[in-house]
Parts: sequence; structure tokens; C-alpha cells
Amino acid sequence: MKKILVLILAGLLILTLVSGCGAKDEDATAKTPETPEVNTPVVPEGPDTAADATDGTYTAEGEADTYGWKHFVELEISEKQITSVNFDYENAEGIMKSEDEAYAASMEATGTTPDVFIPELEAQLLAKQDISAIDGVSGATQSTEHFTVLVKEALGKAENK
Repeated sequence: MKKILVLILAGLLILTLVSGCGAKDEDATAKTPETPEVNTPVVPEGPDTAADATDGTYTAEGEADTYGWKHFVELEISEKQITSVNFDYENAEGIMKSEDEAYAASMEATGTTPDVFIPELEAQLLAKQDISAIDGVSGATQSTEHFTVLVKEALGKAENK
């Protein structure tokens, strides 16, 4: 009698494990919220410094993201040195991301805000004079990538002029 009881319990245990592990949740994908597509920029080939650049002002801009922010950079070059950097994002209403308090509040959880990381990126480029030598800013990885791509594009324009 004990053998039969043990076999029945073992059989029930196996059935429970098999049915529990094999269950499919067909609604799992339907319940997952959609995340906006993030485009990781491809860093172009080209100069990292202004060593071969012609004096002048050079700009580069990216495409607007899914939220309508378009990133841009303006470099002033004099005597083979980057003397001024202006990097920011602008939306369709002409508002700069570095001045948008609502956007800054939404980014506080990352540990940085545009009014902090944008001047930091600009200062690093002015100090190091080499886009490949700047450090990323924690909490602003995508913006650091955008900055790198745009600076390289602007330096490429300065070199090819």
C-alpha cells in the first residue's frame, strides 16, 4: 500500500512540475509596454582634433529623435585649436534641452541633467582638444555619443575646407 501511495505522489509531483514548467503565457508579449526605438549613432571616420583644420565656424546636426529633440554642435576653430563649443538639443518649439526644466526633472533619476552634462562635455573638449580623449558622462551615455559624432562631423568639415 505504501508503494502505491509513493508512486501516486511521485506521479502527481512529476505532472505538476511538467505542467508548471511547460505553461505558455501568450499574453506576456501583449502586456510588455513599447519602448521607443533608440538609435545608437555610428561614429564616423575622420579627424579627432583640429590639427589640420581651417580657421572658422563649423556646424553639424543630427536628426530629431522620437521625442522631437534635434542635436547640434557648433565649433569655432582658430590656429588649429577648438576655441568655442556649443552643443545642445532643440525641439520644434525652439526650446533648448539644457533650458527645459520639465526635461531636467525627468532626467534627475539618471544622476545628471542637460544643464550639467552639456557644459561638462564642452569643457572636456576644450581642455583636451581631442574628441577621442573625452570621458563619457554617467547618466548621459546617448548624449555623449551624439556629441562625439557631431564633433567628428564638424571637424571633418573644417579639415576638408
